[in-house]
Amino acid sequence: FTGQYVHSNNHRSLYQLLQPHEENLFKFLKDKGYEVIWIGRNDLFRKDSIKGSISKRFRIKTKSYKTNPYPLNHSMRKSFYFGERTEEESKDIDYYITQEAINYLNSNPGKPFCLLIAMNFPHPPYTVEAPFFSMYDRENVPAPIPSKLEDKPEFMRLIQERYGLTNFTKEDFKEIIATYYGMVSRVDHQFGLIIKQLKEIGAYNNSAIAFFADHGDFLGDYGLTEKWPTAFQDCLINIPLILKIPGIERKNVIYDQLVQSIDIFPTILDIAQINTQYTHFGKNLIPLLQGHVTKVRNAVFAEGGYNPREPQCFEPVISSPELIGIGIYYDKTNIPKEDRST
Repeated sequence: FTGQYVHSNNHRSLYQLLQPHEENLFKFLKDKGYEVIWIGRNDLFRKDSIKGSISKRFRIKTKSYKTNPYPLNHSMRKSFYFGERTEEESKDIDYYITQEAINYLNSNPGKPFCLLIAMNFPHPPYTVEAPFFSMYDRENVPAPIPSKLEDKPEFMRLIQERYGLTNFTKEDFKEIIATYYGMVSRVDHQFGLIIKQLKEIGAYNNSAIAFFADHGDFLGDYGLTEKWPTAFQDCLINIPLILKIPGIERKNVIYDQLVQSIDIFPTILDIAQINTQYTHFGKNLIPLLQGHVTKVRNAVFAEGGYNPREPQCFEPVISSPELIGIGIYYDKTNIPKEDRST
């Protein structure tokens, strides 16, 4: 939401959140006169930064969650798979986020607004209630990329061992995949309720909508689950971005151009007709959506770091890079292309 890469403003992880002096999309919108409403989790702002960018924040508190159902020595304990949950457990943070968003829209906002809805699903643990849990046939979901890690970074093997995933079968991973798909369908259902309310108040046609994620999930690819640490496989960084822009009639078009999360920043500023001299590195996607251009950029750039609470992710503390175990790094002069068979 700053239009900058993490290395350019020192926001490498959740330990470096936006500070009061830093420009961001929501600050620009608020200064323009938009009522900026934020509902849900906070992966963005330091506490003292919220007031300058957000008009009102709805904080959700709920104790309804499913704890790890497996004993400490169970083979599934660290897989993040929790299975089907109860109707009571479904009253989670996303349930209340959806209700708060609908309530806000139903309050008849008196001026232009920006509604930031930060949901948790389909983040692990892998768990969802009926009917979403059984919505996808385990036999028909795609099999994961095989667990062949000989030419992959060393930390991938270490995590597979640490999480106890070395003995997982294809069927085990397909169970996780089907559950995850059900979680995605639950998000789709909840977002649909918000869209329905937007239509009921007559604001849908004149509203710009951006639906996107911040990361993907291994879902069994390479014999792994979850997303840690910072790897760059397609399953982690090829994430959804769905845009609905007033005045653009091209609908249900899938683009395969190379775009990045930082492109959301200039795209929304264009829609809001906000001009700024602020330095950023995003590309405005409106010309692409209008059909005026067919290419956004030649390559995308991804970066990240490790969590200090995950020691298996850390590189050896040594002085000579030639002593690092095989696969700690990819050879940057010979980076392999993604291959679903390896």
